[in-house]
Amino acid sequence: MRIIRYLAFAFLALVLYAPAANAAETDGRFCGRMWSGGKIVDVVTTLEIDADRRIVGTYEFPEQGVLEKGTIQEMLRSRGLTRRFLWKDRFGSDRAIFTFTRGFKSFKGHWYDSRGRARVWTGTRC
Repeated sequence: MRIIRYLAFAFLALVLYAPAANAAETDGRFCGRMWSGGKIVDVVTTLEIDADRRIVGTYEFPEQGVLEKGTIQEMLRSRGLTRRFLWKDRFGSDRAIFTFTRGFKSFKGHWYDSRGRARVWTGTRC
């Protein structure tokens, strides 16, 4: 009985205190597409893990001949392949949701505009 309690405690500790994401898995550049200015444009999203173990980063996309830049940060440290973010650039800020493939090789997701409309945002390691 004592061994079962020990194993249950060890398993619970592993699940509760496992890192939210491994930097080696998430860190890097993702080349993809996103909706902006009424059309689909190229976007480069660069992600890393911060000191709080959340995914954070930047993104760049062309808008009327200018390379626009923005920031993105995970709302809460979480586990799993679907992550919730806050994006911010000179056009505004709101939420985004990305679902990563295993190993964080790519993601498909959406960012939300000020009217709550979901707009496409994808990325594959590049």
